[in-house]
Amino acid sequence: IWLRLEDAPHSQVGGTSGSGKSVTLNSIVAGALAAGAELAIADVPAKAVDYELWRPYVRAGGWGCESFEENAIMLQEIYNEGTRRAETLKRYGAKKIAELPPDVAKTMPPVLIVCDEVTGLFAPANEKPPKGLPSDHPLVIEAEAKATASALIKSYIEKISAEMRFVSFKLVLATQVASTATGIGTALRTNLGNKMLLGARATDGNRKLILADVTSAPEIPKHIQQAEGLVPKGVGVAELEAQRPAVFKSFYASEKDFIRELNKRGIHGHNENQLDSITRPDPAKVKDAFPESFAASQEQRLDEKKYGAGPQQLQDWQVDPNTGEKLDPRQAANRAKHLLTVQAKQASQGANGAARPVE
Repeated sequence: IWLRLEDAPHSQVGGTSGSGKSVTLNSIVAGALAAGAELAIADVPAKAVDYELWRPYVRAGGWGCESFEENAIMLQEIYNEGTRRAETLKRYGAKKIAELPPDVAKTMPPVLIVCDEVTGLFAPANEKPPKGLPSDHPLVIEAEAKATASALIKSYIEKISAEMRFVSFKLVLATQVASTATGIGTALRTNLGNKMLLGARATDGNRKLILADVTSAPEIPKHIQQAEGLVPKGVGVAELEAQRPAVFKSFYASEKDFIRELNKRGIHGHNENQLDSITRPDPAKVKDAFPESFAASQEQRLDEKKYGAGPQQLQDWQVDPNTGEKLDPRQAANRAKHLLTVQAKQASQGANGAARPVE
């Protein structure tokens, strides 16, 4: 079987943990680049390292992975470009880019848009800022900016999947879980014509969440399900447009193997020393959309430039008073709320000459 993005431009890749989903995505990325497509990647910042080797091959402004805000602006710019492409098609009376004059079509290469850990990208949109903290507290600013960015990410992914079928945008959404409860609604899933579920031991629930027609999709053979070692790795079920549903096993190669082959074909990445200036979204657009969080990120960068990118001195609300260890964001929010409450009581008691130390 093969993935023909001309038949259905958008795809959904689901997989259980350790199933080989990343290898399958690498194969899709390499194939698209070899065919002349441009690449854009959205991912939760904590997982961006998974695509670091592909970053030199990302189109200008196509690397959103540094923050939720940059993911949102990257997708916004792609959507805006798609709108311009659609206007060009209308002006020439064309239904697809192949029908445009060659010199015009040449300016509109296919764009593969990989959005990994989609449920993680969507989740902050439904999270509330920590309660009991002032509106200008860093945790509140961060939470509000992340929630807004997450909502924009979801909106643009939904709009690209629904509206950008004919402008040569190819959307690939990857996740371990894909249900309405986790943010991937029925309408979005319907617009993803190609379905791939990785995992030799995927449950019936997994199949229902990814595959369009569970009854016609084949089961993984028992002897593969029960095999040990690498045999089940990369095995899955695919429902690809214009092809019969089938059990498949992804071709295995490392990112470096794929990149060596691309280099042999004359496809090379950007200069490693210029990746920030080339691949990240325009900082001015990030600043305009998220001024407060942008200012905070710039301050952090200045600190790193001045003091180095190593561990920085933590604030009281970021540290466990018993262990001295750094708290996770939610624990830090609770700690900050506690300190503010204690300090407010101290101020009140101090007015009466009965202040006590903060614990």
